[in-house]
Amino acid sequence: MGTNGRREETAYGRWARLALQCTGIAVLAAVWQIASLTNWLPQAVAPSFTQTISALFQQIQTYAFWAGTANTFRAWGYGVLVSSLLGIPLGLLLGSNKVVYRLSRPTIEAVRPIPPIVILPVVLVAVGYGFNLSALLITQGAMWPLLIMTSYGVATVPQVALDTATVFQFSFLRRLFFVRLAQALPLIGSGIRLAAAIAFAVSIMAGLVGGAPGLGQLLGLASQANDLPTLFALTVAIGFYGVIVISLFSALERRLNRWKVTN
Repeated sequence: MGTNGRREETAYGRWARLALQCTGIAVLAAVWQIASLTNWLPQAVAPSFTQTISALFQQIQTYAFWAGTANTFRAWGYGVLVSSLLGIPLGLLLGSNKVVYRLSRPTIEAVRPIPPIVILPVVLVAVGYGFNLSALLITQGAMWPLLIMTSYGVATVPQVALDTATVFQFSFLRRLFFVRLAQALPLIGSGIRLAAAIAFAVSIMAGLVGGAPGLGQLLGLASQANDLPTLFALTVAIGFYGVIVISLFSALERRLNRWKVTN
């Protein structure tokens, strides 16, 4: 099969996946609406699908919604950037030395599982509410997958690639960037995708639990007011934004996967 045939097959597969996903959403919406109409899903528990969509349209016409969106993505972007600037270089250095990599691994594995919500009281005391709260929590949560994936990718470079670099008398920095980093790019792409997803979830949690400005804060206010249509509408919007984030960074991951070197 030629290149054009493969491209057509890929395009067909993408459209098929998109159609399947849209069908799944439509089925879920229909089941949701029918469950509400038949009172299988009581109004005291959840609004109907149409009520939720109506509340969503009302929300997107308000300044508070777009301000919350801007604040959420501002903190998210800052957290992803800082965690990348910290996690990737540190992982690169740790993975380049086998002794350091083995010594640091237990400590990283012990600290990594600590969820951002656990350190929330400490962060509140240190920086208070607001943007700094979100930024610190996001950085703490998103840095670990980048650090772990980068260090592992660098530490597991095929020996043949390192031997080839030695034969061509590559300096340490050239081996670091043109051999180790290039080989680790696919895993770094996976780490960035995971970090972006975690950062978005933490940005919502920071507003919901910590009161940081953003969509999470609006979600908390709707919950306190027992405004179920708004609560569900904001949840749908957050889910939509999450799909966009995952889709964009999955595309980046696929591009970085082209750098993979096989033994």
